[in-house]
Amino acid sequence: MGNRPGRLVHGNDPGAQLLPAGHRFVHSSHERGDPPLRRSPERIREAGVMKKLAVCCLALTLPLSLIAADRDVNRDGWINQADVTALARMVAGIDPVDLRYDQDGDGALTLEDVNHVLDATAQGPISSSTTTATPHTPPPSQSTGGMDFYAVRQKGTGQCVVVVGNEGISPGDTLFGVFPSFPEAQDLLTSRCNQGPATPTSTNIVSGLPLSTDRLYRPDKTITRGKWGTATHIGGDANLKSKVNERGFVVEDGFFVAPGHGGDTEILWSHDGSETTLSGAATVIDCIDYCGRAGSIEFFIRGDGRDLWAGGLVRQGDPARTFSVSLSGIHEVRLVITDGGNGVDEDWGGWLNLKVGAPGAPPAAATAPPSLGRTTQGAFPPILAIPKFDNDDSTRGIFSIELESGKGTLINRVRKTPLDVQIHPMRHNFFQAIGRRPGQSALQGQILIGPIRKGGGRVHALLIVDTTTGKMGYLTDLDDDPARGKLKMIDGAPAQAMATEDGNYALVMRRSGSGKTLGAYLYHGTTGRCRIFKDIGNLSSAITSSPTTTLPKIDAGVSSLEIQAGSDATSNVLLIDPSSGTLYLIGDIEHKPTQLTVRTLSLNIVEAFPQRPKVLSPQRFLPIPITDRSGATSSALIVDVGSGALALLDNIRKPSKIRMIGIKGSIYDVLKEDVGRPRTITAVPKIDDTGATEAAWLFDSATGTILFINNLQDPGNLVLRLVNKRNGD
Repeated sequence: MGNRPGRLVHGNDPGAQLLPAGHRFVHSSHERGDPPLRRSPERIREAGVMKKLAVCCLALTLPLSLIAADRDVNRDGWINQADVTALARMVAGIDPVDLRYDQDGDGALTLEDVNHVLDATAQGPISSSTTTATPHTPPPSQSTGGMDFYAVRQKGTGQCVVVVGNEGISPGDTLFGVFPSFPEAQDLLTSRCNQGPATPTSTNIVSGLPLSTDRLYRPDKTITRGKWGTATHIGGDANLKSKVNERGFVVEDGFFVAPGHGGDTEILWSHDGSETTLSGAATVIDCIDYCGRAGSIEFFIRGDGRDLWAGGLVRQGDPARTFSVSLSGIHEVRLVITDGGNGVDEDWGGWLNLKVGAPGAPPAAATAPPSLGRTTQGAFPPILAIPKFDNDDSTRGIFSIELESGKGTLINRVRKTPLDVQIHPMRHNFFQAIGRRPGQSALQGQILIGPIRKGGGRVHALLIVDTTTGKMGYLTDLDDDPARGKLKMIDGAPAQAMATEDGNYALVMRRSGSGKTLGAYLYHGTTGRCRIFKDIGNLSSAITSSPTTTLPKIDAGVSSLEIQAGSDATSNVLLIDPSSGTLYLIGDIEHKPTQLTVRTLSLNIVEAFPQRPKVLSPQRFLPIPITDRSGATSSALIVDVGSGALALLDNIRKPSKIRMIGIKGSIYDVLKEDVGRPRTITAVPKIDDTGATEAAWLFDSATGTILFINNLQDPGNLVLRLVNKRNGD
């Protein structure tokens, strides 16, 4: 990860209270026979000495109270831990020296002055009015105006951690120094502690009291593993709370968390098993001083060793994931985060607005930004549009399927009159091919359909996949009378092992150099799992499948683009992560269909479009392949459904030369933008008889209209028009 600007990483027990500890401040070099550390105002002003002295010369264990005259350093009327900290900061060279607090009268502030204070400590904090202090003016400000970073060895775990804010220091913890920046504190810990991944011991928490909202912010234990591991009470640190920025979410309280190089970070509580509910929200915090894009975290709530809730992979910019989990019968509760599988870079997590309430309590309210991913509730029923290609690869017709009912239509007359088409109802309901009841509506990604092509490229059948059950089927005999066709079910449920309800899937058809369909890839973005289904081209009722190399995880709204070589063979697939903007190029499809390669492209697609889309959609980016006269994919038109903006992804088969070119205009110059509900848009390219893409049709689920985009070979001069639809004979 490195010392990236704004990276706040620290570990602590957020609920701990500071209690007296019978240790003295010890100067490590003094133990080796060197002279004790001394600080005079003149010495402190020497260039460069302040930070160096802070790094190497202070080791102490903080008590809570002082009993001594004239030692109310922060002038709050009490002599307590805050005064110890203020005096220690002067000795360390962090704050200006004030000789009014010279305890032994030697004309300098040293660790011996701090030890005088500690030696006098007897009981808890006392009022400074009970001492014999003489009146004096307040000292200079004890704050640098920013955050304080404490280098600490925790007594309970033996770990060395950096704590932001002194409220995270527990009884008996050893404090090595107070610093104005994280790297300085971390550097000292590296040299003093030889820090490596910690191995937490078993907690063996015995349940006793019921978990309550008050106890939530005083956890029984926190576990951080290795460098960068963090768990800090946000509400306990005013500076930290002011820097936690989650767009569209009011942060009342919570924990700032980050995984460490050694593994997961956990927060633990005991519970008596009573019937109650834990609610809140989990998120990757959008911005803390530095606003990056690399953060990704998986969130889990575990009870007695099993998952009670899994938030999936959350990335920076994603909406917060709310939860409401029953704790009935649970005796140990853990909030767990992982690094999401890609390292800990910018993994700034938050468990926000945690509450314990009555059974069935609603989750924390969150005002989520417009979706970049899984927005399905209340959406317009999605539609699918599949091209019917002819022997010369030209677009002969379009199959349109309503996922609300399973009804399909054939759209023809598209070659000669693309702006004036005929609609013919199809004989069969598509759902029947997969054993799904007609009218049993499906969400985006729950039903996928791909064209099956003969040698030469003609579409003669369709593959239909139900990702909620894993069942598959065909619509065959589409050569001569495509509006009629025949249904054929595939035995069993070949994709059952990958089935979920989340709809975050992509179906990619694999073609040979002759243009014939050989198989199909089913990719699940949430898990990164992918399988290739064989025997598809022969329309076999008994098909086999094999797992492929695990692909990148994309939490929601994955988009895919099949990339063809000039021989008609499928050479690559492009995967688009709508949350991070990352582009993944999947290779070796033609030669090693199960041993796929993954290349992360340097280009970020989000940078070409508005950061905050206005339009809700379960699939933000719609890629439309643009082929040249050889049939090879040369570029892609990218439609941002969230904003309507357009861009050209050029040199798509040459990763080192790939570039994004913005295009003037918006699809919402023609389509109605404000429809009040999430919409889906799907596209079909118009390919001429030379194999070149000349235009595309866009199907809008919100309005039921078809938008025609012409001149794709000259993207700088696109023409957008609505299509006239007429019922056929």
